[in-house]
Amino acid sequence: MASEEVCVSNGSGLKHSNGYVKEVTRCNPVLLEYSSSIRGVLAYLLARVCPEKSMIPIGHGDASSFKCFRTPINVEDAIIESTRSCKYNGYAPSYGLLETRGGIEIRFYDLIPENNWEVDLDQVEALADDKTVAMVIINPSNPCGAVFSYEHLLQIAKTAGHLGIPIVSDEVYAHMVFGGIKFEPMAKFASITPVITLGGISKRWLIPGWRFGWLVACDPHGILKQGKIQEGVEMLMNITPGPTTIVQAAVPSILRDTSQEFFEQTLHLLETAADICYNRIQKINSLWCHSRPKGSMFIMVKINISALKDIKDDMEFASALVMEESVVVLPGSTLGMKNWIRISFGAPSATLEEAWDRIESFCHKHSNTI
Repeated sequence: MASEEVCVSNGSGLKHSNGYVKEVTRCNPVLLEYSSSIRGVLAYLLARVCPEKSMIPIGHGDASSFKCFRTPINVEDAIIESTRSCKYNGYAPSYGLLETRGGIEIRFYDLIPENNWEVDLDQVEALADDKTVAMVIINPSNPCGAVFSYEHLLQIAKTAGHLGIPIVSDEVYAHMVFGGIKFEPMAKFASITPVITLGGISKRWLIPGWRFGWLVACDPHGILKQGKIQEGVEMLMNITPGPTTIVQAAVPSILRDTSQEFFEQTLHLLETAADICYNRIQKINSLWCHSRPKGSMFIMVKINISALKDIKDDMEFASALVMEESVVVLPGSTLGMKNWIRISFGAPSATLEEAWDRIESFCHKHSNTI
């Protein structure tokens, strides 16, 4: 059976454009070099924590482990009510029948760091062919911390429309934006091309362990319906275990009753934390960040390996950092971004300041200029 193809954002490297060498990034999730996963690499690093120093985890991307990012009380109450009702202890329903499906080939397009991590749309056009079935975007971005503008989203939609493919938009960090930036849902452009939006409560409500999300199709011209996409999704649900029914029953109350104050407080904490990270990076010669994060809770940092002695790549950087300073960061190689590190700023300000004190000391100690 012929493979289908989907364009997604992934990988890192250098690209020649209009006579200039331009740095671009593909956030490839497959660890070719280390044959592991993000969790596997973090477990490797956690096993090497320096016992003389308290551990600072800023590589895991889970703010819920810090008390200042506690989920609101109404969310806890909703789960208690759902559990005590005894109505949701059985299996969740599934729909449809299993149908044979072909394989999917993923083609990775580039993001351009020096242009606010925007999509290289010329490359998307070049990658797509008559077998391409969809384009995937992540906005706001994990791991880049970028938030696409209305104008760029419009250009993405026009590109996908020209290619005759729908857009799958991962918006699990929707509305988690700051610094005067406005989040624009991709569904606004569904009149140009169909949009399938992925969302969830894990990030905005700070409960990633609940594993609850949703898929919404915006298809004003009925293109997805004609292609039986909804029917296919329902068939897939027949073999995919859904979230626990107790969580499902609590969701309406969670969505309805959570105060705006909770969201505003979370965004204030994240914006302060993002500023701390960006400003501290500017003081370290061996590290570089292309732009201040505008959303999510991540920042990508480029390592200038040539400025460091006895450090040959991002894995060695992360391993030495955790062994010497007990600071856990995620090596960029786990995302296909060699010699970068991803840092989660979903942490208290004091914790981040301490982490950056240690990172700065580490970089100074390993600097070639000493």
